[in-house]
Amino acid sequence: MKKKFGLPKELYTIMISMLFLGGFLLLVVFGANTYQKIYHISDSLNSERASLSYLCTALKCDNGSDLLIVKGDITELRIREAEGKYDKVIYLYDGYLMEENTIYDYEVSPLTATKIVENEVFEIEYFKERNLLKISTSEGTVYINTGMREVSVNE
Repeated sequence: MKKKFGLPKELYTIMISMLFLGGFLLLVVFGANTYQKIYHISDSLNSERASLSYLCTALKCDNGSDLLIVKGDITELRIREAEGKYDKVIYLYDGYLMEENTIYDYEVSPLTATKIVENEVFEIEYFKERNLLKISTSEGTVYINTGMREVSVNE
């Protein structure tokens, strides 16, 4: 009778199965980490687009209204309704971009305003020769054509 040397066949089968299982688990872990990184990048880009798109939409939807840029302790963008009775005011307060609807030329009250998005920067420039409004936030910069609107800057 011949004596067998080496490992039994069952042990080889178990080792190969464990190798495939380990490879599969590594593939799942690396795939999950990659998905998580892609999700975070996508989420941050979506928040950037959301805040800048909001500013564009707020300006474009009130197309017949006048704009007033007030620069002082708080930089305000006032979108005056066509009737001239109400203002939609967008400003930065306590790390948030805020929106508030007020009566014409009323002071803003952050307690009654709506928080739009977290932000650290809100700067507005108006280029009269091009009818162009430049709005800079911590997410980026957007240029908006003001069209035929009346734009006033109070500093």
